[in-house]
Amino acid sequence: MAAFGIGIILGGGLTVFMSKKIKPQMLLALGLVASAVSFSGMGMSNVLWLTLAYQFLSGLFMPCVNISINTLILENTEEAFIGRVNGILNPLFTGAMVISMSVGGWLKLHLSIVLIYELAALILFAGVATLLPIVKKSAKNQEISKGV
Repeated sequence: MAAFGIGIILGGGLTVFMSKKIKPQMLLALGLVASAVSFSGMGMSNVLWLTLAYQFLSGLFMPCVNISINTLILENTEEAFIGRVNGILNPLFTGAMVISMSVGGWLKLHLSIVLIYELAALILFAGVATLLPIVKKSAKNQEISKGV
């Protein structure tokens, strides 16, 4: 967790600078891809320093996910509803984390830890695939606005 925490601290600073130049949809996709690669690597790694490097990489890009989601909320929600949206999302995220940990414990009884990490990476890649149409639409809208 120390490697992950150091990655988050450094990644937070880097993401602030990147968020000024990169669209939030692309930032979210970048964070999800980095998390997927990190989870896959952690699952397959048998070497401590390599696992720690993947943990660090995962932490480094975690702020991309958090900052991009918050930016998208601020950009796409009417001002009067921002508090309500955040008020709904925080318990949903917490509840999803509790459910995920419970399911993870059950899965560990029936599957290998490597398979669980690879399934997590696959789910993250599925999230990126779901996000791709939004990223493409955002890029197309940016080209149109520059052309006008």
